[in-house]
Amino acid sequence: MRVVIPMVMLYKKQSVSIKKQNNIVFFKDIVSNNFSFEDVLIDENDIALLQYTGGTTGKSKAAILTHKNLLSNVQQVSNWIEPHIKQGQEIVITALPLFHIFSFTVNCLTFLKFGSENVLIANPRDLDSFIKVLEKKKFTVITAVNTLFNLLLTSKKFRDLDFSNFKFSVGGGMAVLKDTAQKWRDVTGTNITQGYGLTETSPVVTINRINDPFNGYIGLPVQSTKIKIIDDNGNILGCNQAGELCVQGPQVMSGYWKISNEKSKYFTDDGFL
Repeated sequence: MRVVIPMVMLYKKQSVSIKKQNNIVFFKDIVSNNFSFEDVLIDENDIALLQYTGGTTGKSKAAILTHKNLLSNVQQVSNWIEPHIKQGQEIVITALPLFHIFSFTVNCLTFLKFGSENVLIANPRDLDSFIKVLEKKKFTVITAVNTLFNLLLTSKKFRDLDFSNFKFSVGGGMAVLKDTAQKWRDVTGTNITQGYGLTETSPVVTINRINDPFNGYIGLPVQSTKIKIIDDNGNILGCNQAGELCVQGPQVMSGYWKISNEKSKYFTDDGFL
């Protein structure tokens, strides 16, 4: 296994020193090497990356995501949105950091697959600079979290933008509020399409149908994905009963890095996360 290290790794605003080893390739060496590295054969079950969770379930853990996990989720999302976009003609606004699995898979990987222009907003909290970018770009898609949708709606300059090319928005990372979705619809003329996912599923599990009115639900399972809701004893629950959501599909991680002995804590006996 070879590891690619980015040019700068930051933790608590301090640089991390990485020793050069045979199994480590620095990204700066790749881009300056005129593509002279030899091709490496990759198996679908090889580890693509270790994606750290946000810590919402306790201590942050490294989800092991394979090439199969990521490529499966890219294809699942692609199949969902393909009827609504045109190859090589979309401009997607990426205002979420690419180290977040939502932005990484949906914006970076999926829209890259469609040959889209990906506009990275380095600091979305700088609202004036953010809107200056939106004024210049005939954007067609925006992905964001509820707080960011709200932030944009507070700006008169945003409300006065030309939304004639705007097709749809995707909300994730947290629940989108009904009031936010309604205001967004009133201002932009488009719906927020809410989905649900988590780091451990690369991340998309469910999405509402694109262009359907906002309904407050997390949507339908994407292709090749099974979900069920269980109680504390593992019994499957019926409609309108609160329980724990379990997921099975090609996008589900193989486990957490270096805590494989605790796999039974995170997976059911029949293989659901």
